[in-house]
Amino acid sequence: MRIKIFFLAFLISCVGGISYAAVDGIVNVALHNAGGPGETGPIFPMARMFSVSPVTVTVTDDVNLDILFRSSVGAVVVAIKDEAGVVHYVKSVDTTETTSLSVDISMLPPGTYTISFTNADKTLNKYGTFEVN
Repeated sequence: MRIKIFFLAFLISCVGGISYAAVDGIVNVALHNAGGPGETGPIFPMARMFSVSPVTVTVTDDVNLDILFRSSVGAVVVAIKDEAGVVHYVKSVDTTETTSLSVDISMLPPGTYTISFTNADKTLNKYGTFEVN
């Protein structure tokens, strides 16, 4: 099963998407344009277009959620919700002053969670899912 996941991650990264590769307990969280889970696909750059997401999320050993803001998009609300929609974490981050954020997720019960990023003028409105085992 693990080999299939690595092969899938390799194929996705070859196409130019965001990979789900798990190496030493580190998992990248794919972010999607908001509209709600299941309503849009992953962000794939168009041919001959260089596109970098303003946010990168990495889950490390089901303990930390490391968030990197690659560009300043103003004040961003970071929210983590479970499958039932219960909010487990909310924080407003000023990306003009802060470029990274680490969230301790070790106390979250096992399950699937959605992390979302939204700024006031909606120029950043992304979400991604991750699992805690």
